[in-house]
Amino acid sequence: MASGRVQTFNQARGFGFIEPDDGSGNVFLHIRALAEGELPGELRDGTPVTYEVEQTERGLRATGVRILVSEELVRLAGQVIRAAEELGSFLRVRGWDIDV
Repeated sequence: MASGRVQTFNQARGFGFIEPDDGSGNVFLHIRALAEGELPGELRDGTPVTYEVEQTERGLRATGVRILVSEELVRLAGQVIRAAEELGSFLRVRGWDIDV
């Protein structure tokens, strides 16, 4: 399994390229190459991914692409959850019964 970052991805056209972490040549990435359960909207320039490489007549193509979750994203998600819990507590103190 190879790893790299999305170098350029055109959401409208559904394709782009991955720049491999090992410095080898860019790998073609098509929206249909995403592994089951991956969300196409998450493919942006710089997104870290893992993938398999397939040689085609036109060059290297990525298959089974999985989007990696960065530590920064996990940290930010934790902050959002804590803020939502604090907001829920604040509203309950004021008589609002809201689940967050």
